[in-house]
Amino acid sequence: MPNSDGSCSDVSVIEDEPLKALPTDVIIDGEVVPASDEAILPFSELQKRLGRKNVGTQLLIAVPVVLVAYDLLYASGEVLINKSLAERREIMERLVPAGGPLRLSAGKAFRDAADLDDEFTAARQRGNEGLMIKSPASIYKPGRRGRDWLKLKRAIATLDVVVTAVEVGHGKRRHLLSDYTFAVRRSAHDGELLNIGKAYSGLTDKELTELTEWFRNHTLQEFGHGRVRLVEPSVVI
Repeated sequence: MPNSDGSCSDVSVIEDEPLKALPTDVIIDGEVVPASDEAILPFSELQKRLGRKNVGTQLLIAVPVVLVAYDLLYASGEVLINKSLAERREIMERLVPAGGPLRLSAGKAFRDAADLDDEFTAARQRGNEGLMIKSPASIYKPGRRGRDWLKLKRAIATLDVVVTAVEVGHGKRRHLLSDYTFAVRRSAHDGELLNIGKAYSGLTDKELTELTEWFRNHTLQEFGHGRVRLVEPSVVI
């Protein structure tokens, strides 16, 4: 079962009885997510179940998962991608039962954009990242969203961090030091630097070129013939 990020999950993570109970063959666009009742759990919970040949009973109970159906591409021998979202949704609502490990995504119609504020807050309280705003008239375009489907999120708080290590990038950035490990101080009174994450985007090629030269001149230690470098913790991003 492919996830929205392109990775794959063992099909055993979903009870197959609800899928077998569907009245016809279908192709569903959806996502396997960890969930407790209506609340969506953090992705880190699902990671506890991925990559295992066997998922034990205790883990099944501790991290229950559901398949959330977003859209319907095929049903009853018919390809549906050229039908409107409203038509696809109507068919999906008839086929997919409410509740259980197979469930429909929440869908509501709005005419006033101001009403989205409350809906966004409710979605975040359920553990969702945000909202997908879709035109009821839109057809299904594999691999593309366009202006008919808009993802609505809100900016989260930013954090000043210092770069402690850099790595050579990939693709067109394979000649640049473009992958950064970054750290924060342990506290206002303790200057020990603690690495908390990595970043692969957010800077232009011009900025990366300038920083690559700086990092090469301020390298403390190299690994893998210079592909990974510990650098002086001076560049704040």
